Amino acid sequence: MAAALAAAGCDSNGAKAGADAGAAAAPSATVSARPAPTAPAPPAAPHPPVITLDERTCTIDGTAFTGVPPEWRPGVAALQHDRPLVAGEAIGVDVMRNVKTPQVAALVAALTEAKARSVVVHTPMRDQSMGELELSVQHAAAADCSAVAMIEHDGAVALWSKGGGVAQKFTHGMAGPDLTSSTEALRKRAAACDSPVWFVSTAETVQWGLAFDLAMRARSAEGGTLRPRQTALLTRTPVAGRRVKED
Repeated sequence: MAAALAAAGCDSNGAKAGADAGAAAAPSATVSARPAPTAPAPPAAPHPPVITLDERTCTIDGTAFTGVPPEWRPGVAALQHDRPLVAGEAIGVDVMRNVKTPQVAALVAALTEAKARSVVVHTPMRDQSMGELELSVQHAAAADCSAVAMIEHDGAVALWSKGGGVAQKFTHGMAGPDLTSSTEALRKRAAACDSPVWFVSTAETVQWGLAFDLAMRARSAEGGTLRPRQTALLTRTPVAGRRVKED
């Protein structure tokens, strides 16, 4: 009897041990899910450069160029060379009124070297509204009779032809350059020349805002239509009455 009970106990313990071993060997019913692989982010779409010019700094997409224009012009041109959405495009720039005109001319020259089609300048008007002026950079073969308008050191406006000749002078008034008389004479001179472009400039010490006012007044419907549809900023400061030289 005792032998039979011992045998039964062994069978029971053996069955339990076997069940425990089987349970240990069975795979867990809970499996941790692996995260799906993340697709790489698409490359950022190319965008036109963001360019600003103030009295001290030319900034392009966060890169600042300081100093006088001859120092930063090559760097600006190099930064834009072969960049998408520059060559063959109209490049927008924001320019403050108190910037000296040679700084704007240097920026336009640098973008010309980078093969921009034109430069669209945004500058505050006298009433603080934002004005827009597109500057042509394709004018190397402009006719000698093309009109040139320049604001001189004393605020007078000089008007002559690209090939040279006696310059008309319009003295400044109480509020600055005489834009009314000078732009009226500009329209008459330009009407006598079969040129698609006219040129604007200032003396080196004159602020860009005054050149901008002159160009915007010339392009406005007030006073009549200006024959040339393109405006170009001279990259070298001219001498009134002398033949215009460019880079």
